[in-house]
Amino acid sequence: SEFSSTMRASILVLAAVAAVVTAKAIEQVLECPQCTPKIDVKASVMEAYKKHRAHVAVIGDYGDCPVTYAGYTWDVNWGDGDEYKKHQDPMGPYQADHTYAKKGKYPVEVSLCAHQPGCADGCSTYKGTINVKP
Repeated sequence: SEFSSTMRASILVLAAVAAVVTAKAIEQVLECPQCTPKIDVKASVMEAYKKHRAHVAVIGDYGDCPVTYAGYTWDVNWGDGDEYKKHQDPMGPYQADHTYAKKGKYPVEVSLCAHQPGCADGCSTYKGTINVKP
């Protein structure tokens, strides 16, 4: 009888611990929704023009993020050590201009991320090469 009451107590403690762990896991999923927005590459533009200037105009799509999601970040890496970031709520298009120090070919990368502090980001990337003109 003593063994069975010790065993019952142990089972109750384990059940309580499991309930807390499960509740924390559910809370983390609810606090950190995993989704990845997409960049509509067919509707987006990445181009260079006179006087060492370049432009990106990108269109975001919700991807698997709910329409009500808030917390997007656009990031443009211009390939010359310069980078632009913009936090945007709600989802929308993004445009950025850049002036290079000299002509040449530069790899440009644009990322759109669903971002919540303390959570992993879900990101899509649009890459290209810009031929900067004098």
